[in-house]
Amino acid sequence: MKKIILRLALGAAFLFLPFFIVEWNIQIRASKEPSQKTKNLLYYLYGSRNLTPSEKKQMISEEKFFPDERKKKLDDKMTNDVFPDKDTLYSIDTNFVISFHKQNGNPEVFFGCFQGDCDHNRYSIADHAIIITAFARGDTANSLTQNGYFDELAHAKQWTDAPKTATFRYWFESASTWIIQKMLDCLCAIFDAKYSLGYESGIETEAHGSIGPDLKEDYLAYRKEYFRDCLTGTDAKADSCIIYTHVPSFKTSKSKKVLEPDTWAKK
Repeated sequence: MKKIILRLALGAAFLFLPFFIVEWNIQIRASKEPSQKTKNLLYYLYGSRNLTPSEKKQMISEEKFFPDERKKKLDDKMTNDVFPDKDTLYSIDTNFVISFHKQNGNPEVFFGCFQGDCDHNRYSIADHAIIITAFARGDTANSLTQNGYFDELAHAKQWTDAPKTATFRYWFESASTWIIQKMLDCLCAIFDAKYSLGYESGIETEAHGSIGPDLKEDYLAYRKEYFRDCLTGTDAKADSCIIYTHVPSFKTSKSKKVLEPDTWAKK
């Protein structure tokens, strides 16, 4: 009887150990100060500052997720495709940028391709990092988007808020989807047909349908209040602005729209 109990205990420990390892790993990574490279990327994504030509080339050449074969083709066009200059006239304070990032998961930020996937922005659980795609249009480099950042910051928030729950949901939903798809494949083989489940897991739906939009809404609400006397019309002038540097934390209704972040890049 004791051996059975011991085996059950060891089995339970083996089963649940990965959840504690994931939580421990993410807590350690999320507690660290963001690297200077991450801060520079955040300042750029929020339009707080542009990168110099030499900084752009250095960022790309040193980026571990940027494919080596594409680094060999690095030129001025590629650097400007990835990092087009933004209009920094209405950029918010950098203290908010870093504080907001830390409060919502504090992942490291990279760009390029994750595990060969260049088409999508990704969140890496093991690295507790966001990888923003630089090749969503295929072989042609494209600019890093703030919307892509918010989409993956939502996953970082999921895993820092409840790492064990997020990990269980991710594994369970992935396994369930795989099993259902295999069953469908078997049925389709009988009738000589093909069918893709096309299923988006609950954790993905929550991140991109709820958390991500809420994060973006919080940021836009802050920005609207920060420039409350500037963004009253398209003809507003910067020299008539009063900037409120001490803005309380709040949310705004989704019916109130201000400038979309990704439209700030210079044409």
